[in-house]
Amino acid sequence: MQVVRLITRWMTLRIRGGFSIATALTVTAAFAADATSQYPRSLHGFGPWKTHALGIFVGTEDNVYHAGDVNGDGLDDLVIFSADPSDIPGADSDVYVAINQGNAFAQRAKWHDWFAVGREVPLVGDFNGDGKCDIATLIRSEGDGSAQGDVYVALSTGTSFGPGTKWHDWFCLADQVPLAGDFNGDGKTDLVCFTRGTSADVYVTLSSGTEFVGMGGSALWHTDFCPGTAIPGVGDVNGDGLDDIVCFMRGSVAGSQVGDVYVALSNGSSFGAVSK
Repeated sequence: MQVVRLITRWMTLRIRGGFSIATALTVTAAFAADATSQYPRSLHGFGPWKTHALGIFVGTEDNVYHAGDVNGDGLDDLVIFSADPSDIPGADSDVYVAINQGNAFAQRAKWHDWFAVGREVPLVGDFNGDGKCDIATLIRSEGDGSAQGDVYVALSTGTSFGPGTKWHDWFCLADQVPLAGDFNGDGKTDLVCFTRGTSADVYVTLSSGTEFVGMGGSALWHTDFCPGTAIPGVGDVNGDGLDDIVCFMRGSVAGSQVGDVYVALSNGSSFGAVSK
């Protein structure tokens, strides 16, 4: 299973000093070699190269890799969710960070020792709006009945992630696809859920800074976006400070739509009409 999560920005990601590490289209998306996989595994532009200090290949099969500024210095760091203990012995469900030093990544350090267990889906974003990226995990349907749909967040202190606390109790189930973005432009990262399939609904739960608004529910922001097995993405495509949604049709449909890319812009409370 080869999955790529693209970096969340419509710009070339460059470390200070001019060292470019990614020049790809900067829309957050979960791309899978097989259309049924929903787990982001590596960062486009970071793999398969290896930093000596990090000591780990980005793209390892069962670990999950994200980028985010976890210490608030303006540089995106690497966050490693170690779902595979064979890669980091004894590190199952640990979270490691490799700080961006401007021209290299520092040696990885453990920032949390029990988060995003098993096949839960981890995400990174500034959920409380303090300028430091935090981590979230969506249990979806992986836990027992009482835990299904729960979302937990661990806030960054700048040197570690704090305890995980429940921010939502019913969001994004089964094979629905969660992504993160600031959809209302308030500086706090929110969550979006793409149901795909025949319903193709899109739900959003906004961050209040201490929880995702609508515990036990979420708001329907679009009723016909990313059907079937099309691949959803998130990014501020028009530069208005609000993250929008993107759909990559690829080969998920027959006929003239194969390879098309569609966008629905955010107005802060819903996503608008779909345009190619």
